[in-house]
Amino acid sequence: MSIRTSSFSAMTISSTTSSQNMESSGRQMNSKGNPLADEDEIQDDPVFTQGDFTVITADHVRFRVPSFHLLSSSSVFRDLVSAGGDQDKTITFVDPELESAATFRQYLALVIDGRVKSFDKELEGLRQLVLFLAKWDCNPPTRIILLDIREQLRLGTVHPIKAFTVGAAADDPTTCALALETITWAWNAGPEDELAGGTTKALSTHPLHMPYNLWSLIPPSYMWALARAWGKCGGGGAGVQTDKDLDKLGSLSAEFMRLLELAKKGERSRAHEGRGQQP
Repeated sequence: MSIRTSSFSAMTISSTTSSQNMESSGRQMNSKGNPLADEDEIQDDPVFTQGDFTVITADHVRFRVPSFHLLSSSSVFRDLVSAGGDQDKTITFVDPELESAATFRQYLALVIDGRVKSFDKELEGLRQLVLFLAKWDCNPPTRIILLDIREQLRLGTVHPIKAFTVGAAADDPTTCALALETITWAWNAGPEDELAGGTTKALSTHPLHMPYNLWSLIPPSYMWALARAWGKCGGGGAGVQTDKDLDKLGSLSAEFMRLLELAKKGERSRAHEGRGQQP
């Protein structure tokens, strides 16, 4: 079995967005405490100009779209419209990390055309789309992305660590486990490699050889389970080049799943204890 080398672009985000920021129109400040845009600061999207539902993104771009697309894909959008009755259907996003015009365009392409336009582009854009979908409870579009990634893994056309990172963002252990079964991709330390810092020829899903910007994109419970699974099943992970070297990694995926469930049980237990201590 040969080891594949690859490079792809990724970006480090500066902060993690909280679900507490999920407020709609009527809010006067954005998530960083800055005033929302005045009408003359808002630009209209050149494509989405007609529809009975208006969305103003956190970077002040206005989209007018048919409400069917939003309501059919998001239970949160449905609840907001239901609570608003016959009022004007307008939502103003306030989260600059996840609710930008670029992310919303990707969302619309997904719910209207069923296409994952950002799949072959940089990792952070796809990850932000998945986090946007989770924030707005868009389960059907999320399933489209995850099924697409799993198919790409089967075909060998997506980097496993990219699939793992997106699966972790979607809190989908199955996609992550499938990525760990496709382990024959190694870091290529060429001059065009934007992930400088990955250990040359080391398998790319091994945390010991992973660049920091990937560490920062993966939730702690997933990274812990990944690191512990590699420690038990794969040792150092550098210089793996033969079938014999790869045979010992056969249990990596199953061990990751076991450890992730252990981590999640711990998180649920701590959350339960925290609720019990509230006055």
